[in-house]
Amino acid sequence: MARFIFPRVTKGNRGDIASRWGLLHGLHKAGVRDAVVYYNLPADIPLPALASFRYLPLRQMQLHLGRDKAEQGVDTVIWSVGLDLQDDSSLIKLILLWGRFWLYRRIGFRIWMVFQGAGPLTTPFGKWLAKRVLGQADLFVARDFGSHELVGQLNPRIKRLLAHDAIFMPDMEPDLADIDPRESAFRRETRPGHWLEHPPVVPLRIQFIAIPTGQTAVPGTLV
Repeated sequence: MARFIFPRVTKGNRGDIASRWGLLHGLHKAGVRDAVVYYNLPADIPLPALASFRYLPLRQMQLHLGRDKAEQGVDTVIWSVGLDLQDDSSLIKLILLWGRFWLYRRIGFRIWMVFQGAGPLTTPFGKWLAKRVLGQADLFVARDFGSHELVGQLNPRIKRLLAHDAIFMPDMEPDLADIDPRESAFRRETRPGHWLEHPPVVPLRIQFIAIPTGQTAVPGTLV
């Protein structure tokens, strides 16, 4: 009987896809065989290495969610990897997450947010929404120290653990040979000259600030 369901679907973010692969791989290594995993594209799931899990396309989630609870024995939503508790890009994401968690609670699921980041939260409404989201969760496993501290400030009562990105789960590297090279998270470009035509882009933020030094200021200080 399945106990865990993974409803968070990543579209196009290869880092999140790889992190979820690491989490599923870690659970499989720990002996978990009963999980329902939703996906966007077939290439986003770790087959055949973790073929014992049950995989369903995203479009079937609304049809299966209640039935998974009643018929498959699912009792825990694992909201895994990524960065959802933030408002610097959009408040809509937080509003939708609050609504989804409310629905999961109505169905009767527990909610574990695992290997997630948190922040920044730049608006009072964003902080208010984040508190409501955390108020419906039972567990938050933070992927970094800053997220762990922020979650504690938003909801001191939630059980929280400090961890790391799920791609660093134990025993991941020795089993990389099991990965299907067609999986989108691990696909490699091997055509000669590819990196010359499509070089990687590394973002860099440069900010100039004024730092007071006694009665004077040092304008244009590079940080």
